[in-house]
Amino acid sequence: MENYIYRTLFTFPQKDVLLWHLQEGSLERSFPQTEDVTISTKSNSDANKIVWHFSIREFLFKHQWVLESNQSVERSALDLNMLKGPFNHFSLKVYVKRVGVNSCELVEEVCCKFKCSKWFHNFRAKILEKRLKRFFEYKHEVLSHDLLLFSKYPAILPQKILIAGASGLVGKALVSFLKCAGHQVKTLVRNGQNIKDDQVCWNPETGEAELSELEGFDSIVNLAGVNIADKRWTQSVKHNIFSSRIFTTERLVKLLASLASPPQTLLCASAVGYYGEHDSQEVAEECSQVGNSFLGETCKRWEQASKRISISGTRVVNLRFGTILSAKQGALKQILKFFKLGCGAVIGSGKQYMSWIAIDDTVAAIYHCMMKKEVVGPVNISSPNAITNKDFSSQLSLRLNKPLGPRFSSPLVLFIYGQMGEELLLTSIRAVPAKLDQSGFVFRYPSLRQALRHII
Repeated sequence: MENYIYRTLFTFPQKDVLLWHLQEGSLERSFPQTEDVTISTKSNSDANKIVWHFSIREFLFKHQWVLESNQSVERSALDLNMLKGPFNHFSLKVYVKRVGVNSCELVEEVCCKFKCSKWFHNFRAKILEKRLKRFFEYKHEVLSHDLLLFSKYPAILPQKILIAGASGLVGKALVSFLKCAGHQVKTLVRNGQNIKDDQVCWNPETGEAELSELEGFDSIVNLAGVNIADKRWTQSVKHNIFSSRIFTTERLVKLLASLASPPQTLLCASAVGYYGEHDSQEVAEECSQVGNSFLGETCKRWEQASKRISISGTRVVNLRFGTILSAKQGALKQILKFFKLGCGAVIGSGKQYMSWIAIDDTVAAIYHCMMKKEVVGPVNISSPNAITNKDFSSQLSLRLNKPLGPRFSSPLVLFIYGQMGEELLLTSIRAVPAKLDQSGFVFRYPSLRQALRHII
């Protein structure tokens, strides 16, 4: 039987650290982004027990897990026991020990027995120890940052929040974050699906929905829209990109405006592609110039569609996202495949600026905009330190300890990706988060080096 113990001191009250662990989104937020984890189902066997079904990839295989979670508020403890999985035995005991009025020690103890022969045992033990160390370091870092952010808005909890586009990169991370914060979260899904208690259904093509289901939300976050980097931009693909954002938002806004009690806040996705080519010039939200591009026009119409609900007294925030970095989904996940093989490359001249932001800062910035009532209109959701493509490629290769391959020339980008490559890979946008800075937002990962260390 193998035993591993990890301890961390937190400058937060014991009850806050324990409560984070008892929230529904805590398991999703605990796994490092490099872990290939799929949480499929969960069920409550009784008031103090939750059974989780999920899978974790190890080498070329995905192992199915069934884990039972037993919580005890009186003991300030949480026990997780494997009912099914790749071990003969696996358990995790979590203790939150009070140290002072506003401090505690988090102790996590893993006990397991391998399903393998003795000669393979030492190898498996070393691999497991390394993965557990990464798991707990990542989890405790996320926990600390989450509690610090929650403490900035103590009087506003809890809120009732609806999220459209919850299946995407930002949506998944935001749902688990908000649940850890103690909010009541529901997701907007299409008609015809198996509707759960935490879902609201509608028809995005016609705008039809049960209005009573949309009443009473404090905030609505609209992240809906097809992936812009999924396929080469043909006319039909561009139509889908445009309609899944503008037309869907128009129908959603029309529904919300007809409610007896419209939401207090609508946060609607947009992108820094709004600005178009700006070379090395910094662009803040006050820049009124719209890029002469497909993305520029799409973002302009998208933001116009969302602002129509402001007539109903709803505060509207347009989230102009930069490139969101996560190892789970999105651009970085695709890039990592090449860089890990030593085939990473500088794109084009390498001088074009890339406005980026780590996924955890993305979620924190959305939460900040949600809670700060003075934040209105467009907000650049991007790091204060935009970086050239050459510097980005160099830092990523350094982090992975892999060499850079030959430059990916501009003509080759245009030949392979066409207009999509021109606007997403070769256009230089150096966005600065002026409104976030002015409203007191603090980035967890302001530099690319810090972000990559956390992500990968």
